[in-house]
Amino acid sequence: MKKEISLNDERYFKMAIGRRVLKKQVFHSKGEVPLYSANVFKPFGFVKKPNKSIKDFEHDYVLWSIDGNFEFNVKRKGEKFAITDHCGAIKILDPSIMAEYLVYQLEIKKYEMGFDRTLRASLANMKTVTVNIPVKPDGSVDKDAQSELVKKYSFLKNMRQDIHAQIDELSETSIELDEVSAFRAVRASRIFDFPETNSSVTKRLCRDNAGNIPVYGCSQSEEAVLGWIRDNVKGVKYYRDSITWNRNGSVGRFFYRRGVFTTNEDHRVMKIKPSTDIN
Repeated sequence: MKKEISLNDERYFKMAIGRRVLKKQVFHSKGEVPLYSANVFKPFGFVKKPNKSIKDFEHDYVLWSIDGNFEFNVKRKGEKFAITDHCGAIKILDPSIMAEYLVYQLEIKKYEMGFDRTLRASLANMKTVTVNIPVKPDGSVDKDAQSELVKKYSFLKNMRQDIHAQIDELSETSIELDEVSAFRAVRASRIFDFPETNSSVTKRLCRDNAGNIPVYGCSQSEEAVLGWIRDNVKGVKYYRDSITWNRNGSVGRFFYRRGVFTTNEDHRVMKIKPSTDIN
């Protein structure tokens, strides 16, 4: 049983963004409070005191990147920090809501709403976001249910990081080719191009731009699609007659896609080079 809660509901959350800070303002700073900007993991610099808009540190916080890749970082109760106008902070007012669970929910919204460098996760846009919180039959927040989901999320996140590492290795993998009954090994990167796939292609984008071009995700089935989209949607990359493989979900499944198609970032494209010199 879950309850949909708005990030703008001040019974549960309080959101704030920072102020404009230039690198030269913190270059010689002797402060000890880490200042976060578009990178929510690495401090932009250090300052002497936190923001005036963040009045206490008696709660857990989740930082989000406004102008970066819409990433998240957890700050624990008592851990002081400051933020610029490129970073937002969500104060979790209800101690029954786990910061890690909120991050898990925001990761889902990241793909549903398409927040990225082109669609900014501004304070105004974040106020429209809702998250699903597990609740008990009496309506109280279910922390145990959150904990179980966080364990699954953490496992999948770690697996995803491993897959990203494997993608880099794949381009250096050797493939054996049969040439006049003689086998020879060449690197996959000499035979295939590995074009970037789309981080902004979501089901919502497909609904808003309905068409007849298939959009593939990380399904186990060759026929399954994320949706259908029209041609020439701004920011969307299209491909034709290429091999693809799953980098999330049903990891390691390869398919040959005929005709024009596109994918989301969970599905990777291997484009056979038009001419390949393997000598």
